[in-house]
Amino acid sequence: MEPSDRRLIGLLGVAIFFEGYGRSLVTVALAYVGKDLGTSSDALSYALAAIAMGSLGVLLLGPIADRIGRRRLLLVSIVLLALFGAGTASATTLTALVAWQLAARIFQLVTTK
Repeated sequence: MEPSDRRLIGLLGVAIFFEGYGRSLVTVALAYVGKDLGTSSDALSYALAAIAMGSLGVLLLGPIADRIGRRRLLLVSIVLLALFGAGTASATTLTALVAWQLAARIFQLVTTK
């Protein structure tokens, strides 16, 4: 194995780690966030389902990757994932939290596919 192959495998490992971390963090933290926002558990269930729907957005990015290149899309996705993650931290309502996380989920999946 060449050094560039080892570096690529290492970077992919880091990307997969953060993708899994980001995916599970929402599930774990949502109950506490919902309590702070005064939201019912029913609303939190729907919020989690709506956030999961962001996974379908990656289907729209496939043709874009073919046009602009997968590497460029990956780099843009990393930047947008960071921005939407920061936006999540600023959410003061459940609707805002869902919107930020739904958008982040789209680009989160690109980083590991």
